[in-house]
Amino acid sequence: MVLNPRDERAIAWMIEQVGFAAVQEACGRLAGGRRLYPTNLAKALGLTIPDSVVATPASAALERIRELRCQFPWLGQ
Repeated sequence: MVLNPRDERAIAWMIEQVGFAAVQEACGRLAGGRRLYPTNLAKALGLTIPDSVVATPASAALERIRELRCQFPWLGQ
């Protein structure tokens, strides 16, 4: 389940590591009610997603802060 850019980066990294077919297969074998979150997929694949993959790049974080300040100007600069 891709919810945000962080999830996109994590899934892309997993595909680079084990291939699309393996990631797709892991989606099908998640036990019970486990959701298709990247962390659950990584566990099913025996992978640990590095912090460098899921960390939001500074430029993206600053852009998001600018967007939020425009949406909520009363919060101050």
